[in-house]
Amino acid sequence: MVGLHFLWHRSVSRDHLLLMVSAGQFALFVPLAWWAHKHPHPPVEVGITHVLQKKQPRSLQVAARVVSTIAGSAVLMNIMVIPTALLLWKRHLRLEAVMTAGISWTSALVRMVIKEMVDRPRPSPLFVHITKPKRSESFPSGHVTASLDFWGWLFVLGMTLSKGISPWQKGLSGLPALCVVLIGPSRIYLGDHWTTDVLGGYLFGGGWLAVSLWLYLALKRKNVWGAGQSASRVRSRAGQIARLGGRTHRDANRVPAQGKKGVGMRGRGVVRDRCFSPGSLLQTHVAQTASTKDLLCLLV
Repeated sequence: MVGLHFLWHRSVSRDHLLLMVSAGQFALFVPLAWWAHKHPHPPVEVGITHVLQKKQPRSLQVAARVVSTIAGSAVLMNIMVIPTALLLWKRHLRLEAVMTAGISWTSALVRMVIKEMVDRPRPSPLFVHITKPKRSESFPSGHVTASLDFWGWLFVLGMTLSKGISPWQKGLSGLPALCVVLIGPSRIYLGDHWTTDVLGGYLFGGGWLAVSLWLYLALKRKNVWGAGQSASRVRSRAGQIARLGGRTHRDANRVPAQGKKGVGMRGRGVVRDRCFSPGSLLQTHVAQTASTKDLLCLLV
């Protein structure tokens, strides 16, 4: 009872923490969005962009574009959601598959509404170096938000499901976190966003991810779509197979009382000879066949 109370208290505390983190990030996001609406071209952020763009080697520009595309392209993230969700669904992680698609797509819809409301223009080539002019709204950064909601979710999911895997596989689960870290500076370096655009993307994406994790844990505790039951299902099947295997062994070695002729080596209880009647052999064969059939059904 003490252990169950501890686990329950720990679960509740984690849920409260996620809600507090989400509320805190949204609370910071709202005044930042108002400030971005009032300051379309802030001088301070122009200076920050100039510092980042001080060096413009060809190799660095290419690297920034690659990171910006792979790590945070909103269009690419929304496309990658589909095969990722299908892969999770095929591995019987149904809730995780639905959450993967739901987090990214709902975040994209809400982000579009916020962009229209803030209506902040993109950085102008009159102030900073622009690689490719864009006409869409600037706040919050869609690349940063999409990267945090997709790669951040995969990172958390990888940490959750990383029990029992090799160290190099755990190392691979850190790649999504690297994408989230690099996407912000790359957007400023390319001149696609102001610093507050990137900060707004991290705040909104982080708040959305935190409340999504709270919802995921709540649904997981309720076993929605069999969430969290894969491991227990495997252990249950293994136990049933072991029990059926023992039953098969006992059925095969069961000797009817009428079939014993005698016991040799008195005092040691060792049977020298066993005689089986045709009826007992038939019963043993039927028991073995039924047990084998049960094993095959469990494996399937």
